[in-house]
Amino acid sequence: VQLKASRRLVEDHTRQLGKHSQKLQCLQQLPADGDTQAALPKVETQLSEVEERLEVDRERLDHLEAKQEEQDVQLATLSRCVPRACAPDREGANFCVDRTPSQHFTGRQAELQTLRDTLVPSNGGAPLALRQGIAQFGGAGKTELVLKFAHEYKEYFPGGVFWVDADSTDRLRASFVRLLDRGRIAVDDRLRDDDAHLAGATRRMLDARGSQWLLCVDNADDDRVLALLAEHYVPASLCGSVLITSRSSDDHWWRSRLQITERMELGTLAVEDAAVMLMRVSGQTPDMGCSRTEILKAARELIADEQDALFELVGRSMLDGLPLAIEQVGAYMIRAKSGCSFVSYKKRYLTSRVQLFSNPRSKFSDDHRRSVETTWVLNLEQLRQTEPEGHTLKLLYTMVCCRAGVPIPVELIEQMIHQLAGAQADADDGCADRIKDSLDFELCSRASVLRLHNGNYHTRSYSMHRLLQEVVVQYRDDDPQHAGEYSQVVAQAAGALTMRWHTSKIWNAVGQGRAQLIGLLPHLSE
Repeated sequence: VQLKASRRLVEDHTRQLGKHSQKLQCLQQLPADGDTQAALPKVETQLSEVEERLEVDRERLDHLEAKQEEQDVQLATLSRCVPRACAPDREGANFCVDRTPSQHFTGRQAELQTLRDTLVPSNGGAPLALRQGIAQFGGAGKTELVLKFAHEYKEYFPGGVFWVDADSTDRLRASFVRLLDRGRIAVDDRLRDDDAHLAGATRRMLDARGSQWLLCVDNADDDRVLALLAEHYVPASLCGSVLITSRSSDDHWWRSRLQITERMELGTLAVEDAAVMLMRVSGQTPDMGCSRTEILKAARELIADEQDALFELVGRSMLDGLPLAIEQVGAYMIRAKSGCSFVSYKKRYLTSRVQLFSNPRSKFSDDHRRSVETTWVLNLEQLRQTEPEGHTLKLLYTMVCCRAGVPIPVELIEQMIHQLAGAQADADDGCADRIKDSLDFELCSRASVLRLHNGNYHTRSYSMHRLLQEVVVQYRDDDPQHAGEYSQVVAQAAGALTMRWHTSKIWNAVGQGRAQLIGLLPHLSE
C-alpha cells in the first residue's frame, strides 16, 4: 500500500513539475514587462519546491522498492518451507498451462497481491468457491497477468493449475477435453460436444483433487461462452479457485450468473512501470537481470531529450502504458540496423499516427487500438525494408485468415511455407528451406505478433494476439498494394490447411477435413 501511494505521489509531482516548467518557459518568452518580471520569481520558487518534493518522493520510492524486493526474496524462501497439502500425481497433469509469461513482464504487483488474497485457499479451512474476474479492453495484459499468477503461485494450489481457452465455444470444449485427457480420463468422441457430459467429467476430476486447485479461463468474451460457463462448467456450487478474463463489462454476467461480485478492472501500466518495460524490451537496460530500481536509475541517467521522449512515449498521449504496444516499440528498436533512439522513434510514431488518423476507412476509434495500429505499421514498414521478398508478411497474412487466437501447429506453418514457395518448390528442393530461413520470427515474437506455445502435450504451435490480429486484418484490407496478393494467399492457406489438397477440390472434402477448414477459415463458409 505504501509503495502504491508513493508511486502515485511521484506521478503527481512529475505532472506538476511539467506544468510549472511549461509555465516558466512561456513567461520567459514573453516581453519583459512589469507583470512578467513579478511573476517569474514566484513560478521559479514553485518549480524549485516541486523539484525538492519530487526528489524526496523518489528517494522514498527507491527505499520502498528495495524493501519490497528484499521481502519478496524472504517470501520465496519461506514459501518453499510450507508443506503441500498433497503431492502432485505427475507434472503434466498437475500443471496444465502450456505457455509462460513474457520475460518482459513488468509491474502489476498490487494486482498479483489482490489475486493471491482472493484466490489462494486457506490451509485447513472449509472448501470454498473462490472467484475472481479480470475485465478490460484487449491488449491491456489480462492474459499475461494470469500467466504470471499461475506460474508464480502454483505451489499454493497442490490440487493443480488448469488453463482453458474460452474465446469460442469450440475452443472452450476442446480445452476441457484436453484437461480430461491429461488427467487420464477418456472422452468418447461422440460426447466431445456434449457440455453436460464434459462439465460432469471435469467436476468429478476436480472434486477428486480437493478444493485447492486453480482453473484459469481466458478470453471469455462471447455471451454464449459465458452462458456455458455459468450453466455447466463453473457453477456456483463448484468448490475451488476460478479466475476468468474477459472484455465484457456486463454486471449481469459477472454478478448474477458467474457469482463474481467484485471483478478487477485492469488498467494500463503506471508511467514508471511502462518506462521500465520499454527499457527492457528495447534492450536499453544495463543487464538482463536488472531490477526495477536499477532500470529506473538508468532511465534517469539518460540525456534529457532521451529521458523526455521515453516518458512521453509511454504516457497517456501516446502509448498510454499499453503492454502490447510497448512490446512492438521494443521490437522495432531492437531490429533497427542503424540504431534507434527514443527521440527518433517518437518522431516516426507521431508521423505515422497522423497519417493513420487521416484515413477515413480506419475502424479503430479508441486510442488503445490506434496505438497498436501505429506501432504495427512501423514494424511492417521495417519488415518490408529488411525483407524485400515479403515472405514473412505473406505468412502473417495467411495466418490472420485463421480464427483469432487459434494456435497453429509448426507443422502447418511449414505447409504454408511450402504453399508460398508454389511451383518453384517442386523444381527446387531447397526453395522452401530458404524461405523458412528468411522468415523474421524474431521480430514477430518480440512484437507479440506471434506467441509460442511449447507444452509437453501439444506439438509446438504459434498464435497471434487477438487485438493485433484485428489490426493486421484492418491494415491488410486498407492496403491496395496487397489486395490482389491477399486473394492468392487465402488460396494458398486453404491448400495448406487442407493438407495440400488442390484448392479447386476443397469443397469436396467431407467430415472432419471440411470442419477444420471452415473452423480455421470461417469467411470461406460464406
